[in-house]
Amino acid sequence: MSTTGHEEPKTAGEDIRRFRIAGWAVEPATSRISRDGHEVALEPKVMDVLVYLSRHKGRVVGREELEASVWAGRVVSYDAVTNVIIKLRRALGDDSRHPQIIETLSKKGYRLIADVEPIPERPPAMARPAPPPAAARRDPLYRKKPVAWALPGLLTLALVVAWWLQTSGNGERAVRAPGGASIVVLPFANLAADPGQDYFSNGITEDLITELSRIPALSVIARGSAFAYRSEDSLERVRDELGVRYAVRGSVRREGARVRVNAQLIDTVDGRHLWAERYDATLEDTLALQSSITREIAEVLEVRLATHPGGVAGKYTASVEAYDHFLRGLDHYGRRSPDDMGSAKAYYERAIALDPRFARAYANLGLTHLQQVIGGWDEDPQTSLDRAQALARQALDLDEELAEVHFVNAFVALFRRDHEGAIRELDRALALRPSYADAHGLLSYVLYFAGRPEQARPALDRATRLNPRVPSAYLMMRGEFDLVQARYPDAIAALEQALEISPAHPRIQLLLAAAYVRADRISDARWMIEQLTLLYPGMSLSRLPVTFPFKDPAHLDHLLDGLRKAGLPD
Repeated sequence: MSTTGHEEPKTAGEDIRRFRIAGWAVEPATSRISRDGHEVALEPKVMDVLVYLSRHKGRVVGREELEASVWAGRVVSYDAVTNVIIKLRRALGDDSRHPQIIETLSKKGYRLIADVEPIPERPPAMARPAPPPAAARRDPLYRKKPVAWALPGLLTLALVVAWWLQTSGNGERAVRAPGGASIVVLPFANLAADPGQDYFSNGITEDLITELSRIPALSVIARGSAFAYRSEDSLERVRDELGVRYAVRGSVRREGARVRVNAQLIDTVDGRHLWAERYDATLEDTLALQSSITREIAEVLEVRLATHPGGVAGKYTASVEAYDHFLRGLDHYGRRSPDDMGSAKAYYERAIALDPRFARAYANLGLTHLQQVIGGWDEDPQTSLDRAQALARQALDLDEELAEVHFVNAFVALFRRDHEGAIRELDRALALRPSYADAHGLLSYVLYFAGRPEQARPALDRATRLNPRVPSAYLMMRGEFDLVQARYPDAIAALEQALEISPAHPRIQLLLAAAYVRADRISDARWMIEQLTLLYPGMSLSRLPVTFPFKDPAHLDHLLDGLRKAGLPD
C-alpha cells in the first residue's frame, strides 16, 4: 500500500456537488463552468485540478501532490501541472500577476484564495453549447513563451517494464540469477536531520542504478521508474508493477565528514532478505563504498561484475568537493525541468573546475545541453549540439568506457543525419551499459528514422521493459511509428494518450494533427494547428526537416503534406 498520504481524487466525470468560485458556477459532473450566461467547457484534468484545489482552499498544494492526486500516480511531463493551471486561469479570467482566484507560491505550489460556496439546489439544466471537436475537448496546454522549434522530445525516456523472473532456488545466501534477472534500486532514504541532504541519498541511489546497469546478466529498472516508488512500502506492488524479482533498499545518513549507509537485497517473491550490510565511512570512502555494494549484490546473485579500471571510483574523482557538486547536479538533472537543468549545468561546471579530469562530469554536462535542445528550451539548438559533442570528446579522452559519452555522440549524429554512425555509438553504449534505458529508446528512434521500423519496435520494447512507468516520449514514438506505417487509428490512440501526459508538447501536437488528417478528421487537425500557432506564431513547415531526420525523404514529404493539409503554413 502506498504511503504517499494523498487522497484518492474524484474525477470530473464523477458525481461531485456543484459549487461557486468568484461568481463562476462550477459543474464537475459535466466539466463546465458558467457565469453571466457565458459557459466554458473544461478538459477533464483541468476540472479535476479545480475540484482538488477547491477542496483544499487556502492551503498550498504542491506540484507533486497534484500529480499524485489528479494523475493518480502516472508519470507526467514536468510542465503538465503548470499548463493546466495556465488553462484554468485562462478559463476563469484570472491574472497570475494579480490573482483573485489561484495564487502561485514560488517553489511551493498553488493556493485557491477565492471563496468556495456550495450551490444547494440544482437549477434547471443550462443549455449546453454545441460540443467542440474532439481535439478541442483535449485542449492542449503550452509553454508561456515560444522558443525556436528544436529537437523531438525523446528523452523523457526513462521509464520501462522489466522481464518476469522465475523463482530462485533454496534459501542459501547465494542465489543464481536467471538470465536477465530483473532488479530495482529503490530511492535510499535520507536519515539526516537536514532534508537538504536528499540530493546526497538520491545521488547514491542513482550511482548504484548506473553501476548495476553495467552488469550484462541483470535487467535494471531506470531511475525514472524507480524513483516513482520512493514512498512505497509494498514490495508486492513494486514487483507486480515493475516486473522485478529483486529490490535493493537502503538509507543514508550523512553527518559532517562521516557517512553511514544501510543496504539490503530482497527477493520480492517471498520477501527474503538475501543480503544486508551496514557501512560506516568517511566522505572520501563513499565511492569505494558504492563499489563494495555493487560487488556484494553481484556475488549474491552470482552474476559477472562488469569491470572498470579503478571500479566506480575510476569513473569519478578523488575530490570530495567535486563529487559533492556532481551529486547535486545529478539530483537536479533527474527532475528534467528547465530551471533544474540550468542548476545541474552549474553544478557540473563547478565539479569540472575543481577536478578537470572528472570524466563523468564532462559527460553529464553534455547531457544537460542535449536536454535543453530536446525540451525545446534552447533558442540556439545547433550551438548546444556542438557544445554537447565537444564535451563528449573531452570525456572520451579521459575515459573510453563511459556509456553516456557514446549516447551524446549518437544523439548528435542522428540530427546530423549520420544514422549508421549513431547506431555504432549506441551499440557501444549498450555494450558498456546493457540496461541503459535511454540508449535503447534512442536506438529505436534512430532505426525508425533510418527506415528500419521493424527493428525500431523491439528496441522500444526493451526500453519500456526497463522503464515501465511509460512516459509520453515512448507513447509519442509508438504513435510516430504507427503514423509512418499508415496505422492511423493506432497512431491516434497512442498520441492522444501521450498528449494527456504531456499536454504542452508541440511535437505530439504536430504528429497528432498529421494523424487526424490521414484519418479524415480534418476539423480536429485544423483546430490543433490553430492552437499550436497561437502560442508558436513562428511555427512553419520550413522549420521541421531538422527535427525529423528521415533517411528517406519520402517519409518527411508525407508528414509535411499532412501538416500542410492541417493548415500549418509553409
